[in-house]
Amino acid sequence: MLPTFLFALSQSTENPFTIKSLLIFIALEVFFQSGCNSFNDYCDKDTESIAGLENPPPVTEQVYYMSIFLQLAALATAWTVNLPFFVFILVLIFVSFAYSHPWIWLKSDPAMSWFINGFFYGYFSTMGIHFGLTGVEIMFLPRIQYSAILTSIVVFGAYPLSQVYQHDADRKRGLVTISMLLGISGTFWVAFISFTGLAIGYYNFFLIYYPRSPYTPITLFVVCMGPLGAYILNLFAKVLLGKLKHIEFKYIAKALLLQNIGCNLYYFWLALYTHYYY
Repeated sequence: MLPTFLFALSQSTENPFTIKSLLIFIALEVFFQSGCNSFNDYCDKDTESIAGLENPPPVTEQVYYMSIFLQLAALATAWTVNLPFFVFILVLIFVSFAYSHPWIWLKSDPAMSWFINGFFYGYFSTMGIHFGLTGVEIMFLPRIQYSAILTSIVVFGAYPLSQVYQHDADRKRGLVTISMLLGISGTFWVAFISFTGLAIGYYNFFLIYYPRSPYTPITLFVVCMGPLGAYILNLFAKVLLGKLKHIEFKYIAKALLLQNIGCNLYYFWLALYTHYYY
C-alpha cells in the first residue's frame, strides 16, 4: 500500500510532509498492513511460496495475537489523526477479517475477492488517506476522484497476476481464485488491458492537472515503470507463444521487486515535485 500512500500524498491539497502524514503512514503501513498480512497468514497457514516469501515460516498462535495487537495499534494511531481516518481504518480491519477468516472467507469467492482488493485497497484507501490528510470534503474534488480510480485500476490489474504462480497450492486448499478462472493467458491479458488503460489514464491525468509541464511527470513515469512493463510484456509474449506454460514464484517475485522500486521512487518524486517544484 506504500505506492497508494505516496500517490495520495502527491495529490494532497495541503503540505503532505507533516506529523499528521507520518501518523497516517504509521497507522496504515506499519500497523494495519502488518497486522492484516499476519492475520491472513494465520488463517491461510501457507506452506508454499506466497506474496514475497518463497518459503514462509511456520504459523503459530503468536502470529494471531500479534496481528490483533497491530490492528489495535492501527486504530489507536488513527484516532490521533481524526475521526474519518479512524472510521476508514476500522472499515479496512473488518474487510480484512471478512476476507481472510474461515467463518466468512470472502477470499473463497473469486469475483468478490477481486472486487475487495481492487476497490478497498485502491479507490477506498486513496480516499481514506485523503480523509486523514485533509478531511471528508476533499472527496468531491475531480482530481482526487481521478487519482483514486487510477489506483484501483492498478490493483485490479495486479491482483490476478499476484496469484498466477499459486494455482496448484490454491487448488490443494480448495480455493478458486480469479487467476485460476482466467487461466495463465487470461491473467496476463487482464494485466495487459488494465496497465494499458492505466498508462492512458495517467497521460490524461498529467495533461489535465499538470498543464504547465505535463511531460516531466509523464517522462519520469515511463522511466520508472518501463522496466516493470517490459518485464511483464516479455512474460506475456512467452505465454502467448507457448514458451512459458507454468509461472514460477521467481518470475512474480522479480515483478514485485520492479514494481516496488519503480512505484515508490516515482510517487515519492511526484510528491516532492508537486508540492515544491511545480
